[in-house]
Amino acid sequence: MTEAEAASAWVRNEWSFGREKVPLSEDFHFEEVDFQNGPKHRWYEEATTILKCEETGRYWGYDWQEGLTEKQEHEFPDHPAYEVVAKEITKKVWIKK
Repeated sequence: MTEAEAASAWVRNEWSFGREKVPLSEDFHFEEVDFQNGPKHRWYEEATTILKCEETGRYWGYDWQEGLTEKQEHEFPDHPAYEVVAKEITKKVWIKK
């Protein structure tokens, strides 16, 4: 199992809430370091979980869909995670004087 496949398996297990768990790698261990919500749709919201691999120090992103009602299950596409890097962005905002 590659590091990317291990990262996606970790997310599916962490967020599956009662679904059958998928096998995890014994070679890689992950810590969730960030969670980002994406666009909302009628029944689900796009989400990205960011993980840090304890062995390599690399960061991984995994996109999935969070169900918004009690009838909608979370959906986990069958694809490996992708490597990500943090980037600071400066943003200008306008406030009342």
